[in-house]
Amino acid sequence: MSPKFDDDLLLQISSSGASAFGALGLLGMDQTHDVFFKNERQNHPEIQRLWGCSCAMAGANGLLVARSDDEQLKKDTMKVHGVAWHGTAAMSAYNSHNGTQRKEVGYTTAGFSAALGGLLLVRGFRKDDEDRDNKKQEKPKKETRPK
Repeated sequence: MSPKFDDDLLLQISSSGASAFGALGLLGMDQTHDVFFKNERQNHPEIQRLWGCSCAMAGANGLLVARSDDEQLKKDTMKVHGVAWHGTAAMSAYNSHNGTQRKEVGYTTAGFSAALGGLLLVRGFRKDDEDRDNKKQEKPKKETRPK
């Protein structure tokens, strides 16, 4: 039986991706830089490690939130992750278009990041069945007519 695709799983996927980027950045190695950027681009390992630390923190935080019982916190975290993945997509596409980033890596990263970001935003803004049921049960307000 396959695992149920739910908000927890989506948040775990997003967080694992952020953590993977974080691990690559924390290494701060020339090989990591060479995978993403063209050889003409100067490597700044210190900035790369800061980027890696930020990604690793976001990933770890998302994994903890996925284990939480707070559904609103999960939805809010998915919204934040969705925006962040769209930022990654935009930067990767821009850098690839300008020739800073390797096209094969940059455009692939942009595509996957945009897709993941879109899923996160849809699920983050999605109304749950319980929310819909509560809205249906609310009594409609009586319309008052002027006399």
